[in-house]
Amino acid sequence: MNLLFLIISILLLGLFIWRLIKSLDGVIPRKVVITTLILKILGGIGMGLLYSYYYAGGDTFIYFSEATRVTTLFREDIATYFRFMAFNEGEIMSQLVYFRQPRALFFVKLVSLVNLVTYDNYWLTSVFFSVFSSAGLLAFAKKLLQRYPGSRTAIFVSLLYFPSVVFWSAGVIKEAVAVGAMGFLLASFIDYLFHKKHLSFYGALSDVGMIYLLWSTKYYYAGLLLLVIVSIAITHVVIRKINLKSPLYQVALQLFLSALLLLAVSRLHPNFYLERMPEVIADNYHTYVELSSPEDIIHYRNLTAADWSSILYNSPMALISGLFRPFIGEGGQWHQVLAGMENLILFFLFVLAFFQISQRLDNKSRLLVWGGIIYCVGLAVFLALSTPNFGTLVRYKVGFLPILLLLITMGNPFIEKLNRLIK
Repeated sequence: MNLLFLIISILLLGLFIWRLIKSLDGVIPRKVVITTLILKILGGIGMGLLYSYYYAGGDTFIYFSEATRVTTLFREDIATYFRFMAFNEGEIMSQLVYFRQPRALFFVKLVSLVNLVTYDNYWLTSVFFSVFSSAGLLAFAKKLLQRYPGSRTAIFVSLLYFPSVVFWSAGVIKEAVAVGAMGFLLASFIDYLFHKKHLSFYGALSDVGMIYLLWSTKYYYAGLLLLVIVSIAITHVVIRKINLKSPLYQVALQLFLSALLLLAVSRLHPNFYLERMPEVIADNYHTYVELSSPEDIIHYRNLTAADWSSILYNSPMALISGLFRPFIGEGGQWHQVLAGMENLILFFLFVLAFFQISQRLDNKSRLLVWGGIIYCVGLAVFLALSTPNFGTLVRYKVGFLPILLLLITMGNPFIEKLNRLIK
């Protein structure tokens, strides 16, 4: 690799990490920040090694290979490169595997931009994406700690140290960008909700950029997250305006607004159209069934594209599967065993937290809890129905796993005991 580009990459990473550590000083200890970054970088490298040696390839390397073609175009014909980046024009479009897949093509462009700095080095590019993902989660953790200083262990475990969150939001994959963008967005929202901070011009610009990144990589994460954020914000304003004190009425109002916003969100993307969604889910499900081994699939009864009845019938199974499967013993491969062990821990924490989840909550925290529940339930059901392959589901669920972990660890008696022991 060109030595100059190596030096530039290291300097840029060093500058970004230094500014990140400075921005977190006084809230998150430096050793936690450094440990988080190291784990995430190792997770990205491990993910690359997993796809390289165990799966003998995968979409991470296809993304990178496609991106190197684009960066080569930059070096050969910069005008054509910018025309492709801005307007999807040029002969290169027909040469790319993902030219008919907008989100994959967007990610290829994103990787190509990083490749310009790393000189097409996969591992260095992986580090850049891993650091971005860490930065978003650390920003979110900082804002939560400022509001809930007694929940350090729960916040650190949920956002920074849980193995699947570390591993599946690192490296050259879309989830790294999506989770990082989600972290920054939620950090900004917590600031607004609890500290009543008005967005600066740069803050608003940053939020718009994060929404764009999230929508362009994982539109179903974005659609549901925006629904939850907007419903919480509107409910919060209404509660203040009319002095609504009853927790029951507050939750009812939030659920009602969420239902109304769902109708609006359903028009943001063709796959969200309520009249089309059963067909999209059923088509995806049957495609995965055809491509996967029977033991690696969630099997549903009579899942058809005809109407919503079969979707609703299979939703309870999808919810349990999305949250807690694969169980231990489902599939004999080592990564399925590890996923099963994690899911057993999740179930254990869920049971302990179930009767504690609504205790000691003020109005704003109550809105966040119910918003988190709506987000996790909605995304778990959608993903388990449309991507029933256990391997794919374990990776995709990183879009709601940090939120689920926060819900079942903050205020959890087991985690609180652990928190006291650590202190």
